[in-house]
Amino acid sequence: MGKLGINPFMDVYLCVRDQHAPGMLLLSAAVAMLAAISAVLALRRSRVETRREARARRYAWAATGGLALGIGGWAAHNVALLGYTAGIAITFHVACTLAALLVFAATATAATLTLVRHPTRGGLVAASLLHGGGLAVMHYLGMAAINLPLSIRW
Repeated sequence: MGKLGINPFMDVYLCVRDQHAPGMLLLSAAVAMLAAISAVLALRRSRVETRREARARRYAWAATGGLALGIGGWAAHNVALLGYTAGIAITFHVACTLAALLVFAATATAATLTLVRHPTRGGLVAASLLHGGGLAVMHYLGMAAINLPLSIRW
């Protein structure tokens, strides 16, 4: 059960509905979609480069797609967070925030390069673990970056 004694997903819905600026959520969704479209287009381009001489270009396109995915995902999460109204003043530790960006950009890039280098089921599993792990680390670094006049317990 959630804090309200109902479905825990209802807690999430109520938080999004009541404590986030709708314009910032729409902007966050637009950033996420732009990042996803950019990543997919770059990865499609990397698949076109099949000749042996084009290997460097293939990996460059894959890395570009990974960077789009990582930076865009980080930006979407942070835009949504900036639209959050907690009722108290919130500031962010810059070094932790930038570390979250670097970690997610690096792991998303590593995931796309892994997938392009190893287009097998094992490559997909490895890329998924890299990307999911990077997402988790980004999330917790972002949580650590929040400065509040109270203590957070996880």
